[in-house]
Amino acid sequence: MLNADDDEEPEGEKYSPDGGYIPRVLFYDPDGNILDQYKNENGHPDYKYYHFNPTSIAATMKKVIKERNLEKPAVNEEL
Repeated sequence: MLNADDDEEPEGEKYSPDGGYIPRVLFYDPDGNILDQYKNENGHPDYKYYHFNPTSIAATMKKVIKERNLEKPAVNEEL
């Protein structure tokens, strides 16, 4: 996760696929490629990556985890 102030905002299409507004939440794969299909499903069509509350961010995070098979493996609590 990266939190950038206005004057620290990264430049380029990779970091602003639908324009330059703040805040926006973008998801990337381990190689740094944007996963542009993961956006706020209930958001404004002009601001696809703006999340108006933590619940919408969590819902999108859960979708990424599920669809990319990133579920945390079961932990063996046996010592």
